[in-house]
Amino acid sequence: MNQQIDKARMVYYGLFSALLSFLETDEKYENIKDTIDYLSNNPLEEYSAEELSNMKEFLNIHSFTGLKDESNLVFYSPSTTYIPTTASYYNEARDDGKKRIEMYNYLAQSKFRRDESLYKESEDSICFVFNFMNKLIEDNLNGEKTSELLAKSVFENILNEMSDLFSSNLYNHESADFYKDLALLLKVFIEFERHYYNLSKPKEIEIKETIRPNTKVKKKDSVKRAKRNLDEINSL
Repeated sequence: MNQQIDKARMVYYGLFSALLSFLETDEKYENIKDTIDYLSNNPLEEYSAEELSNMKEFLNIHSFTGLKDESNLVFYSPSTTYIPTTASYYNEARDDGKKRIEMYNYLAQSKFRRDESLYKESEDSICFVFNFMNKLIEDNLNGEKTSELLAKSVFENILNEMSDLFSSNLYNHESADFYKDLALLLKVFIEFERHYYNLSKPKEIEIKETIRPNTKVKKKDSVKRAKRNLDEINSL
C-alpha cells in the first residue's frame, strides 16, 4: 500500500514541477496532459478530484497554446503581478538566501545534481524542489532508504514553510484560471504530505510581505465554472 501511495506522490511532484517551470515543448505538454488525465481518474484522495477535472477540461478546450499563454502571464510577464518562486524569498524576502544554501546541501547529500540545461532556476526554486522530491521518492522506491529521510527533511524545511503562501499568491493572481485550480490542488497535496510526514502547518507569514506587485494588466473576465475558495482547504 505504501508503495502505491509513494508512486502516486511521485507523479504529483513531477506534475507540479512541470507546470511551475517554463513550458517549451509539445512533448512536455503531452506528458502534462497525460498525467492530468491519469490523476483525474485516479486521484490520490477525493479532495483533489474537482481541481483535476477542471484542469483536464481547460486543456481540452485551450490546449498547449492556452496553457503556455497563461503560464507566461502568471510567472514571466513584466505587466502582471510578480509571484516569488524561491524558498529564500518566502523566508527572507529576497532570492539567493539561506534556503538556497540549505537546498544545495541537500543536493550534496544525494546522487542528484541540478542540470542547468533543464533548470535555469536556483536550487530553492519551487519547480526544482518539486523535481528533487520526485527523484528522491523514486530513489526510495528503488531501495535507497536514505532518500526517504532526505525527502522528509526537504519537505519539512523547504516546502512546508513556503507552499501555503505560494499557493495563495498563485490562487489570487489576476491572470490565473488553470493555475487557480493548480493552487487548490497544491494546497490539498501539501496537507496530504503534512499528514504523511506527521508535520504541522508552520506559523503563517504575512502574505503582503511576499508579493512584489507590478503594473497589472486588465483583469480577465471571471471564470465561468465555479472554483472552491482556497480557505475551504484546511486539512484532510
